[in-house]
Amino acid sequence: MKITTCIILLFAALTPGLLAQVPAPAATGMLQGRISDSLGAAISRGFFLVHSEGRDKLDQQLTLNENGEFHIQLAPGLYDLFVGSVGFVPYAREIRIEAGKPAVLKIKLQVDMASITED
Repeated sequence: MKITTCIILLFAALTPGLLAQVPAPAATGMLQGRISDSLGAAISRGFFLVHSEGRDKLDQQLTLNENGEFHIQLAPGLYDLFVGSVGFVPYAREIRIEAGKPAVLKIKLQVDMASITED
């Protein structure tokens, strides 16, 4: 047996329970989806904000790719989502994130008729 292996085994034997004291990585959940208009065309410009007033206050703004897709890992809990883009009605909803279970959203923004003007 190599000397390093012997030292590690000796250390582990002399410090029982030390490994059990190392905190496990926090479980996370996934929020993913796509934002489009009412006809299904991708919306890639605008804002997407994830907000939480919980234990770990969070305000996370996401960027959308050219297909209007997003994804973020979050701690389990309750979150408020805000989505907006120029010319569309803002979208807001509450969502629960669970560990190991992806939450998938397909958000369709509606055209804001008040923003349409005639010359």
